[in-house]
Amino acid sequence: MAALHTSFVENKVLAKYDLQHNTIEDEGVLKIAAALKVSPHVSDVAISEYVSEDVLTQFKEAIAANKPKKGKRKGKKKK
Repeated sequence: MAALHTSFVENKVLAKYDLQHNTIEDEGVLKIAAALKVSPHVSDVAISEYVSEDVLTQFKEAIAANKPKKGKRKGKKKK
């Protein structure tokens, strides 16, 4: 979990992680949710669905806060 947290924080390019086939239980998912709060560039993390409802709700709230906002995008306007 420490290595995953470090990856979230230090790797500013990678925004999607697929952790579905890893055995991460409630405690680990809560640590991922905490890491998302300090890693706003991470916008998509797939986890196993075999966690408690309460933990899954907390995780979904944390990942929703990191989703890119739709609308204005930076860059040149097309002519």
